Amino acid sequence: MSRAGDLAALARLAALERDRRLQALRDAGAARAVTLAALAQLTAAQAEALEAARSDGSPAVQQSAEHFQDWIRARKAALNPELARETAAWLEARADAATAQGRRDVLDRLAAQQRAERLRQRRARQQD
Repeated sequence: MSRAGDLAALARLAALERDRRLQALRDAGAARAVTLAALAQLTAAQAEALEAARSDGSPAVQQSAEHFQDWIRARKAALNPELARETAAWLEARADAATAQGRRDVLDRLAAQQRAERLRQRRARQQD
């Protein structure tokens, strides 16, 4: 295989790897978004329960709101480590995708330089 063929094959492989890494980044981002949405819903429910307890003021509602707050705190405590793992995976996937994109960019530039050099050589031969 020629040098141009080798470079083209490498560029195709780099494009496939970049696409794979970008999909991994999308998947990690989607998983993280689900957990963030769950935490946001819990925060909204927590604020709603506090407001309801303040406006009603009855001991039964107060006690119910306290139990609900305890449940929300426990659920958030369970989700936070999950979010940390998902964020770490997302950051790693983002770095991997950036590296794969960089490799593809370098190969594209090399291929463009190679095409330009071949064109210059053809023109030089035609002028001779």
